[in-house]
Amino acid sequence: MRRRLIGLAMFVVIVLTLTSQFVVRDGHPALHRQGPRLLWKEEPFTGLIFRLHPNYRPEFLATYYSGARHGWEISWFVDGTKSRQRAYQGGLYHGVSQTWHANGRISTWRTYDHGLADGEQWAWGRDGQVLEYNRYQKDQELVHRTWTFDGKPFHNYVFQNGDKVGVQGEQFCKRIKRY
Repeated sequence: MRRRLIGLAMFVVIVLTLTSQFVVRDGHPALHRQGPRLLWKEEPFTGLIFRLHPNYRPEFLATYYSGARHGWEISWFVDGTKSRQRAYQGGLYHGVSQTWHANGRISTWRTYDHGLADGEQWAWGRDGQVLEYNRYQKDQELVHRTWTFDGKPFHNYVFQNGDKVGVQGEQFCKRIKRY
């Protein structure tokens, strides 16, 4: 118990030192949502929200600016391994978003630009096998590929001039040039 309290104290001191922000425990009675905004005593909240697991290890940490998520949101499994990390700007996903399986292997890797899917999006199984690959440009899907757990292609298509090209359950297709 003493070791846990020391760990908790060290966590809070490190967070306060690194952020120099207002730090509040998630669920505090003065903290509430009004639509998409987070308020502290009826004012838009700026600072850091945290939540701990019953074993006093960090469970959740998120930064806010003017009531909107802004910066990082990080979650951990009860054993202390990271489960999710997302970047926000003005309340919207912005940058890299990642999740991990409980065994520590990466589960998803996605990129966003001001709330829109943009760039590559990957998903992996618990054993590290690739399950899905997508590519987006400003929330428009350009490529979609999925695999079964035994590694066989399942979905495979691309979009060309607004048309879906490809089929389910076939080998991966190549872009068709239209003249």
